[in-house]
Amino acid sequence: MSVQYRHVPAGSVVGSRSIRNFRRSVMAVSVAALLSAQAYAQDATQEDKPADTAATQLDTVQVTGTRSSVTKAQLVKQNAEQIVDSIVAEDIGKLPDNNVAEALQRISGIQIARSYGEGSTIAIRGLTQVRTELNGRDIFTANDGRGLSFEDVSAELLAGINVYKNPSADMIEGGLGGTVDLRTRLPFDYDGMKIAGSAQYNYYDLADKGETAFSGLFSDRWQTGIGEIGLLVNLSQQDGSFRQDTISIEPWWVQTDMPGHEGQEVYVPRGAGINTTEGDRKRKTGSAALQWRPNDDVEVYAQVMRSDYDFQWHDYSFFVYGNGNPMIGASDIVTNENNEFVSGTFKDTPADSNTSLTTRHSVTTDYSAGATWRVNDRLNLSTDFQYVDATTKGTRYILATGMNNVPYYTMDLSGDLPRLSVTDAAGNNTYLNDPSNYVGWKWHLDNKDDNKGTEFAWRSDMDLAFDDGFARSFKAGVRYTDRDATNKGNVWRFMCLNGCAGAPFSDYPSVQLVQNPITDFFRNGSYVFGPTYTAADSAVENYDQTLATFGADPIVFGPTNINTQTEKTYTAYGLLRFGVDGGSVPFDGNIGVRIVRTEVTSDGVRSGTDAEGGGLIPMSVSQTYTDVLPSLNLRWFLADNLQWRFAASRGLSRPGFDKLNPNLSFADNATGGDIYASSGNPNLKPMTADQFDTALEWYFGKGSMLYGTVFYKKVKGFIANAVFDETYGGRVVHVTRPVNGDEGTIKGAEVGYTQFFDFLPGWLNGFGLQTNYTYVNSEAPSPSATDNEGNPLIVPLEGLSKNSYNVILSYEKSKFQARAAYNWRSDWLVTTAGNGTGNLPVYNKGFGQLDASIRYNINDVWSVSLDGTNLLDTRLESYTGFESRYRDFVINDRRYGFTVRASY
Repeated sequence: MSVQYRHVPAGSVVGSRSIRNFRRSVMAVSVAALLSAQAYAQDATQEDKPADTAATQLDTVQVTGTRSSVTKAQLVKQNAEQIVDSIVAEDIGKLPDNNVAEALQRISGIQIARSYGEGSTIAIRGLTQVRTELNGRDIFTANDGRGLSFEDVSAELLAGINVYKNPSADMIEGGLGGTVDLRTRLPFDYDGMKIAGSAQYNYYDLADKGETAFSGLFSDRWQTGIGEIGLLVNLSQQDGSFRQDTISIEPWWVQTDMPGHEGQEVYVPRGAGINTTEGDRKRKTGSAALQWRPNDDVEVYAQVMRSDYDFQWHDYSFFVYGNGNPMIGASDIVTNENNEFVSGTFKDTPADSNTSLTTRHSVTTDYSAGATWRVNDRLNLSTDFQYVDATTKGTRYILATGMNNVPYYTMDLSGDLPRLSVTDAAGNNTYLNDPSNYVGWKWHLDNKDDNKGTEFAWRSDMDLAFDDGFARSFKAGVRYTDRDATNKGNVWRFMCLNGCAGAPFSDYPSVQLVQNPITDFFRNGSYVFGPTYTAADSAVENYDQTLATFGADPIVFGPTNINTQTEKTYTAYGLLRFGVDGGSVPFDGNIGVRIVRTEVTSDGVRSGTDAEGGGLIPMSVSQTYTDVLPSLNLRWFLADNLQWRFAASRGLSRPGFDKLNPNLSFADNATGGDIYASSGNPNLKPMTADQFDTALEWYFGKGSMLYGTVFYKKVKGFIANAVFDETYGGRVVHVTRPVNGDEGTIKGAEVGYTQFFDFLPGWLNGFGLQTNYTYVNSEAPSPSATDNEGNPLIVPLEGLSKNSYNVILSYEKSKFQARAAYNWRSDWLVTTAGNGTGNLPVYNKGFGQLDASIRYNINDVWSVSLDGTNLLDTRLESYTGFESRYRDFVINDRRYGFTVRASY
């Protein structure tokens, strides 16, 4: 077996030199000494992240199942040069969670957002500016941002995930919060042939649907006349369903004319509504890898990964709302001690009932190839090429009917859930169930986007080891990228029918009206409205036909709807590894600097003024900037298995492509009045952060550890909107643009404890416990937020919970394994720009979810498992400004899965 020393933790050298034992455990030394040939090949493409030792199969670690995954993840954390957390999949399909984002939420410092019940995006230490990688290279979804939507990736393909919270100079820049590296498998991971597969059946209880998922892997390696060759193919297909029920309360406004409270300021919600979303997710993902080792010193490899994600859903909504106008009270209103509405009846309130269809199709394909060469015992060289092609297309279409006014509308917020009803003048609650009370088709709205992104990247690295002494090795490299992004979209068309007064149903017989198809709303646990009428699914599914029926043309992307960006980067770095193994406290570390030059060109158009003859005028804005990113990572070995770390670095995060959009559209006013417009800012610079971490880590057994980390980030260049007076064709235009604004700080702490209770007697020694807690506080410029009177509010960063924790209880004995995982986070700001909220901040209440799994290994090949997600059926609730001013009540599916796996 060839051993590649360039991936040994700082301070260790192999080959003709011995490994220096800095009072490390035998287990840790084994990780350094027994790196597999796979680690050499794969990690050479990774900007040499030493945490990849987790893939190694170690003779000193004879554990299986959940404990095996936890132990290998611990070895990653213990032996990495940087501050790292890791998740390791023991075998195909055995990532601890079925969703990538939901697996990541188990790591301290990570909080996730969910999309229709499934984890979708993450924040690390309160920052959503997270870099995503696939095997140490760029990976992204074609949208306005820069990273990957974790929904696009099947967890079945992953061997593990590494999360880097403070980088070293050899890591690719781009993540202020951190870097998430998704790791797929390579053929040299295995000693010989490997065949594995799984079949899964999932039941979604709210949707009342069952779906299937399949995955398969084949890998083998052969000795040939030209050296050893390995081939691996991994395929996965997942079908999923979902349903989400929502009760929404419209924003709260002050009124002084409520019956029984005349002349008093009463906070009253301007309506309420219900929504049910039903949809399907389909993922088809595949990866293939080829490795060729002509001799012990050279390896050539090629990899390809393709993700195809199809996501669509129907919405059914009914809302009674004031359309921004005050509510008209029909009887005495009940309020609480804060003069906030509790219950009452209103009259003559508009209502809408609508059906919509939303589709999204994303495809990302990654091609990569490269080679590594161990020139001699001191010098290693590597090169790597990559090409990424990504597309995303989406459509949303909404068709609405409704009433100009409902006679009486009652809202009661005094119970566990809102009670909502509509009645006629006689008090009958059948008003909504009579089609003749509807005015016809009122309006329809559509939106479309078509995005494409490509990137070519090349990198070359060298690693030179030194003789014994303070300096251990020197690593340097260069990298070049050329990325293009074309985003077509930002087209929202609101189209009234008959002036939004309603066009009779009989005028459009081909557009069907049906009774709302949703039954057992909120699991029959709420009283809201009763049966309503809405557009049939066929009306929104036959989108083009319905548009034509109503006399509307399909969406055509105009020049102002196309955002084109070209970005090139040129990078060089140098990193020195060092260490001292003498004295009372041995230590090691690395110090380095990464220098990156970025060239961005943004192409678009702007409106011409009357003096310029109107029309559209092409624009092209280019900018170049250079960033110097130093880093330092230190580690002191205080005692066996006890180490203290300190890390300092500067990071950056480039603006999203939507923020760089140069397009500027306005209507000139011939009378000479003011002209207003909004646009992106092609001159935006990256956000940067000076970041510091210190951590104390104690590894007191196989898979057992206790750690505490304190972190601090000083972030500069937060992006916020500002108004500029700009002159075009002799006219002053007031333009709202994003700008690099103030600086802020983010600070906090993480603590974690993991232990397997081997010391307990008998069957009790199968238990294990993983816990962690994170505290994050921010003092930073925040999105614009105002109260009901328009006064500015101080709010935290969006998506940031001050407190979060995980508790994972596992049991493993013989052929049986079980795991229960609970994740909780405190209140967090969702948005200050919610639809219809008038810039009132919307917060989600603290939320916790319980997931669990049970697995039984029938023999060395076959196993079966049961797993459940959202077992407590947790309800997500939100509020506007104050907890007593309700906004949304949301429930999602509980998912139950049964899986059969084979591996040999």
